[in-house]
Amino acid sequence: MTKWFTAVWPVVTFILGGGSAYLRDFITERRQITRDAKARQAERDKVITERRETFELDHLERLNEALHRLGRAAGRAHDTDMRTSRQDWRLRRHSNRR
Repeated sequence: MTKWFTAVWPVVTFILGGGSAYLRDFITERRQITRDAKARQAERDKVITERRETFELDHLERLNEALHRLGRAAGRAHDTDMRTSRQDWRLRRHSNRR
């Protein structure tokens, strides 16, 4: 029985070693594939975020310019209205004295 065991044991350990090496390589490759997929997804998310931020910044700058123009126009309209109101008030005041 000892001869049988010494003849079979190296074959069994060889098969177990090969199987464990295959399993280790399989797990390592699977982890690498998962890691690469996550890295690609992170890169896509980063690009999408950058595009969104650029889009939002562009629109906010346009909105700021439009609001600035609107404020200036409203100020000019208010100034014109106040000048007209003062002139009317002065004309009425002078016309009531006569």
